[in-house]
Formats: sequence, structure tokens, C-alpha cells
Amino acid sequence: SSNGGAADVAYLQVLTADIYWVIGTAADPSSSVGEIAHPEDRITLTGENDIRNFRAIRVGGTSGAIEAQFAKGG
Repeated sequence: SSNGGAADVAYLQVLTADIYWVIGTAADPSSSVGEIAHPEDRITLTGENDIRNFRAIRVGGTSGAIEAQFAKGG
């Protein structure tokens, strides 16, 4: 493709509120499944499979926002 293929690294930063997140698991994220991330935390995903399988939900009543940057490794 003209963009050189899919990204294989994603750099995520949690911006506004806590989130629970998972990759590569059949279970959805929850308070008992996955990891918690707080505002200003950074998450690095490596590999197209992990990027495609990243899922997150909010913690509590405030929705979290994530900023993402994607790159193609070399």
C-alpha cells in the first residue's frame, strides 16, 4: 500500500482519567482483568497483533481519553 503497511508500534498516553486495558486476551478489561493506567501514564504496544487487540474501558464515572501515535519499525 502507499502508506508502507500497517504500523507495528503504538505509543499511547492516558490523558484525562484512569482506564483499565488489555491486549491479547479473550476477556474484556475490567477491575479484575487487565492493567490500570492513570493520566500521564504511557503505554507502548509492539506488534500489529497487540495494536489490533488493545481494548480499554473507563474506571468509574469519568471517561478517559488516550492520545496515540503510530510508527512503522525498520
